[in-house]
Amino acid sequence: MTAPDMSPDTHPRRPDPKDRAETVRYIGRMASELKGLAASAELDFVAYLLSMVEEDLRRGS
Repeated sequence: MTAPDMSPDTHPRRPDPKDRAETVRYIGRMASELKGLAASAELDFVAYLLSMVEEDLRRGS
């Protein structure tokens, strides 16, 4: 299976790794999207791990 081509307009811009707040928001969005996909595919443990990532980011770790 190959990933569909995404135009630059639909692909989220990667953050500047030096900007911690921007990086945290980006990772949070990605974790949230992946958690939803995992839950839809009944990948419960993966969804759980991604929820832990979200929680860690909320705590500011």
